[in-house]
Amino acid sequence: MLSGWQDNLQQLQQPQRALPKPKPKQVPTAQYLQPSANLSKSQKETDYHDPEELTVPFDGAHLLECYGMTQYDTVLSIERFLQQMQWSSVCPVVRSVDDTHAVIVCANPADARSLVHASSQPSCKWRMQPFDKGCTKSKALSPGELQPPRIRQKTTAAVARRLIGNALSNSGVHDKTGELQLKAQREQNKAAKAEKQKQLDAAWGDD
Repeated sequence: MLSGWQDNLQQLQQPQRALPKPKPKQVPTAQYLQPSANLSKSQKETDYHDPEELTVPFDGAHLLECYGMTQYDTVLSIERFLQQMQWSSVCPVVRSVDDTHAVIVCANPADARSLVHASSQPSCKWRMQPFDKGCTKSKALSPGELQPPRIRQKTTAAVARRLIGNALSNSGVHDKTGELQLKAQREQNKAAKAEKQKQLDAAWGDD
């Protein structure tokens, strides 16, 4: 009986086999794909627009710099001065540079020359000079800010109704009578312009 008890004791004292540790699960990591590897050339050109593609027209001859501004001078006061003058097409716009400088963007070089002449008068408080003589900050403006202003066509009631109708996809909103009148008015203006040009050409030919 004693020998049997010793056998059981030896079995209990034998080292137990260690259980294998579970392997950690591998979590898949997200792979980063560069856009250039998946986008075609046409897609890249559509999604990205290079601001350097814009160029300053007229070689900057339509631009002026207003310099020597005081703390009481504002962009609004310059705009009010410009609105009092007569322009060939559209009033210039003002781009703020810093507290003492601003850039005047005219529609064409002729308007810029007229503005320089007006600013040279003793009664004018604004001092202006060609853009190529401007300061470094003025020349640092982006080409997009130096584009000539354009004439914004007036929106008539017929055009407004047509735009609303197109947005709502509802032909019932269209004012067909108004559109016909607008078309006739445009054709009349076109014919009058052509007749005026014809008379001018005839006058020059007589000389």
